[in-house]
Amino acid sequence: MLSIHISKALLTNMSHLLDDTPPATHSLQQWYAHQVMISGEPCVILMEAKSRYALVMCGMTDEEFGLFPEIFRERLWQNVMAICPVEMDDDIALLSNLVLDAADEQAYLPGFDRSVMGHITQVVDHLRYMVEEEGYPLPSNDRDAILFGLHVNEDLRKTRLHKDYFVPIREFSKFWMEKLHSTDTEPLPQLPPMTAGKKVPDNVIHVNFLTGKRQPL
Repeated sequence: MLSIHISKALLTNMSHLLDDTPPATHSLQQWYAHQVMISGEPCVILMEAKSRYALVMCGMTDEEFGLFPEIFRERLWQNVMAICPVEMDDDIALLSNLVLDAADEQAYLPGFDRSVMGHITQVVDHLRYMVEEEGYPLPSNDRDAILFGLHVNEDLRKTRLHKDYFVPIREFSKFWMEKLHSTDTEPLPQLPPMTAGKKVPDNVIHVNFLTGKRQPL
């Protein structure tokens, strides 16, 4: 199960998802969600508390807010499958099932964490600058949002629980790879440096964030 803590800015659009009671089972991950307006479009920024991995959903419509759990589940799956270094068919299938099973049950709660919100603000500032100051396209579909995520999740983060600065994309990938191999006796595969060699799902095209143009794979 995944817990999603909703900021006050999101309550209007997401109040229908709030649970009356706290979840009775342990949550695999804690996510925090916040809404901002960028170029006149509502954007939801989600961040996983431990890894500080961020997901962006831009240009959200009323219909999409109504389908938020399904959209989040799909976006989470796309990101995990894009960044985790799995090659064997059996591992790919197992990892896919792990992510989808975890996201089958989602608990939505009002919540705020000052440290996480500070890092969400950095993601918002990054995205706002690229779109409003540099003129890059708002990553409003799955493909562009994933590629923006591969970019912004390489920014260094620091929390009181981490001795040194860390890279969210590596921490997030490490978490899912450890889940995948939790019953294995073989050592974990070496994580690739930064974005080198990252796999993007078949339905994803690259966005060149230096030119603002989409590039088919």
